[in-house]
Amino acid sequence: MRRVPNISISFGRGSPRVISEVQATPVLEESVSAIEAYGTLLTKIVETAVELPELSEAHQRFLGRVVGFFYGGAWNYVALLVSRETVDLSPGENQDRLRNSIDEEIRQLRTEYERELNRLTERAEQFELLSEPLDFDEPREWTTGGSDDEETFDTEETASLSDIRGKLE
Repeated sequence: MRRVPNISISFGRGSPRVISEVQATPVLEESVSAIEAYGTLLTKIVETAVELPELSEAHQRFLGRVVGFFYGGAWNYVALLVSRETVDLSPGENQDRLRNSIDEEIRQLRTEYERELNRLTERAEQFELLSEPLDFDEPREWTTGGSDDEETFDTEETASLSDIRGKLE
């Protein structure tokens, strides 16, 4: 068993920015509920984990899997939607094939996303990393922090999704 690292600070800074950027970008609208559900699950798990005096190796592996789902599931969903929107900007003559491939990946991700989110929720309950049952339909206000919040996300040091999209165009 190891002492729980202070993971809430680094998590707290990045997640609200990502979620608020997704919410504010019309191209990504279809991924908003998926990103919010993942954000809710991850937030609850992290909030519970930081309160534990120690985490077992199994807990740590599970936390790694939950965080890894961000890249393989939640963020991949967003990335595929951006790719689909910008495929016409890609050089060459394979745009139709590329668009079809992206559409197929999005269909597959939609099918698997909720199932994996439910599996992670069940495992979190088994590891006693959820202090209360989750309601993915419950609205949650995501913010990037305010003047009273020491842990504000530094928006000057990162590009927004619309900034990145503008550079692609």
